[in-house]
Amino acid sequence: MKIKYLAGKQKNQIQEIEDVKGQELVDGGYAEQVIEKSAMENAVEQMEAKINDIASAAAEQAAEKTLERISKGLKKPNIVVGADGWENDPKGLWKTCGDYLSDVVSAGKKGHNDNVDKYNKFVQNMESKTTTFAPMADSNESITPVEWADFIYQDIQEDNDNLLARVTNLTIGIGNSLTIPADNTTTLGQSGIVATSLTEGQQIQDVVAATRNINLVLGKLGCLVDVTSELVEDGIALSTYLSAKMGYAFSWATNQAIINGTSGVATGIIGNAATAVVAAVPAEVTAATPAVSYTDLVNQRAAFYGKMGKAIYLMGPDSYAAVMQVTDKAGRALFYQNGTIDQTPYGTLFGTPIVVSYHMPAFGYVGDILLIDPTAYVVCSKGGISTQSTPFLRFDYDSLTFRSIFRMQGRPFRSATLATPAGLTVAPFVAIQTRA
Repeated sequence: MKIKYLAGKQKNQIQEIEDVKGQELVDGGYAEQVIEKSAMENAVEQMEAKINDIASAAAEQAAEKTLERISKGLKKPNIVVGADGWENDPKGLWKTCGDYLSDVVSAGKKGHNDNVDKYNKFVQNMESKTTTFAPMADSNESITPVEWADFIYQDIQEDNDNLLARVTNLTIGIGNSLTIPADNTTTLGQSGIVATSLTEGQQIQDVVAATRNINLVLGKLGCLVDVTSELVEDGIALSTYLSAKMGYAFSWATNQAIINGTSGVATGIIGNAATAVVAAVPAEVTAATPAVSYTDLVNQRAAFYGKMGKAIYLMGPDSYAAVMQVTDKAGRALFYQNGTIDQTPYGTLFGTPIVVSYHMPAFGYVGDILLIDPTAYVVCSKGGISTQSTPFLRFDYDSLTFRSIFRMQGRPFRSATLATPAGLTVAPFVAIQTRA
């Protein structure tokens, strides 16, 4: 091997010696190995050097010309300002939807009329451009620019109980399945990996981690929509609207799958072996009038084992109405109304956010009020929602067809509930037994 000496009388000298001896010198820090470059590498380096020289020379020449022009003085460009053309802008006089909404709100408040002129100017322009425009019957209503009307319409269609954003999400890059290990502890602190006290010289207990493999094979959700060519040509931001509506449809389908289960797509939380069901208090429930008591909700919370910071209550609107009326033994309401805690539009119960979902069983039946840790549920997907369109499927109807596909599979991480050393049953998903 060829080496270069780093110290001694032969410092910086290059010499060809035996590989073994040379490696000893390199390992000892007395020399470094010299790797000769190939003819191709040398040619590339020379080419790069020439390119750099040419680029440097060009830059210097450009700089000299610029300085020369500046020294002679440059004429200022003539800037012609024309009409801003706001009247042809579908957004009117507002740059963003937020600007528009802010102006509408402030204009409606007594003593805040700074934006009334702007709004009236927009209305007058609308009246002059269309014969179909008619003023609102109620003077307190506001005309919304078409650009923002579409935005607002999509916004109010948002699904507030989107569980897919709350669960544990995994992505498959290659193939159609994913196998992941999951904890399979059965009794807290007494199975799987445990820590024990030791005396001096005592052998540590050898344990095997209690795990199991979860095999997630992708299922598929699909959505097919036909749209007439007239609607495509005349519609405002139709593709954006369709994407939002199809997204809403997938949100509905994924929520249904996560909560109740959908064959081939996801295993539901309700009725799952990993979901604990607490007994209702018989003295506080009648068959004719199903109810939920303070004791039921306390017992449900006591059986919860999960991340409290991620926990939510899932319930339907009928259960929500009942929970709002529940009080503790001192007559204090358990429910905290909307607005008392940030980002909890449905209020809280015991400080935990409530999410109203239309996928829940009727009030009085098991699963009507669920306390869950969404991160204890895993969903794997591939590629997000894939959308394509074709004019040929219903060509004779003069329609454009949109198709969207979402591939996913979901299930709870655990296969069963947990037991405490005292014999209590706990779980990351807790329901209350049927009371109807």
